[in-house]
Amino acid sequence: MALSYMKRRGAVFYVQMAVPTDLQAVLGRKTMDQSLKTKDPAEARRLLPDVLNAWHRLFDETRARKQLTPEHRKAAT
Repeated sequence: MALSYMKRRGAVFYVQMAVPTDLQAVLGRKTMDQSLKTKDPAEARRLLPDVLNAWHRLFDETRARKQLTPEHRKAAT
């Protein structure tokens, strides 16, 4: 359930999610966290999916880059 990623710090809501194990070394972190910049629970629930989707895209893109061979990387630059 996506709401399990939503946490409250003081009065403000945050999103916190574990970085997949295979990406921790590449991204240099074990967790992702971001303020939703709202104290309103309904607004936080509305903003939550956008943040989670952005993180999942980041994970997918990072995995795709990891799978490139050195030749592919050279050709892409």
